[in-house]
Amino acid sequence: MPDATSTALEHHSHRNHVVHRLAHAIYGLIVLAAVVGDLSTHDDDMRTAIVLVAGGAVVLVFAHSYSQLVAAASMAHENPPWSVILSTFVDQLALAVPAVVAVVVFALGETGVISDRTAYNVVLLGSLATLFVLGVMMGRHRQKGRAWSIALGVSNTMVGLVIIGIEAAAAH
Repeated sequence: MPDATSTALEHHSHRNHVVHRLAHAIYGLIVLAAVVGDLSTHDDDMRTAIVLVAGGAVVLVFAHSYSQLVAAASMAHENPPWSVILSTFVDQLALAVPAVVAVVVFALGETGVISDRTAYNVVLLGSLATLFVLGVMMGRHRQKGRAWSIALGVSNTMVGLVIIGIEAAAAH
């Protein structure tokens, strides 16, 4: 039977893992919102949006995985084993989840099920709503109370809006 200290350490490790995944999803959403915010100001077709969002997600996951592995290798002064490389890559997949959803919505736009403008709006509003929910989840995970969790959700959403605004302003 595990003692109280090992149980507490396992719980802390699990909480850190959950927080990292939430942070990766938030990061991926902010990058996605910036890309979609820029795309929505141009007359590109949905195929272009699909390729850019999907390609951007692949680059983001590989770049983030590579940077994590370089950092780990430099700390350990040796190359990480394949199991660590694979688990690092899998851990970064949360970055790509928002892009997968966006690609599905853009595919609906491409096939004419919804208009292109509706597809952009759904992805942008969905990204902002998800940023809010993830912020609330982070607050709840840290057990800071309802008001603090809502404030974190609002601040996440505001960061997303600022990034979209900066990207849209830069596009003009």
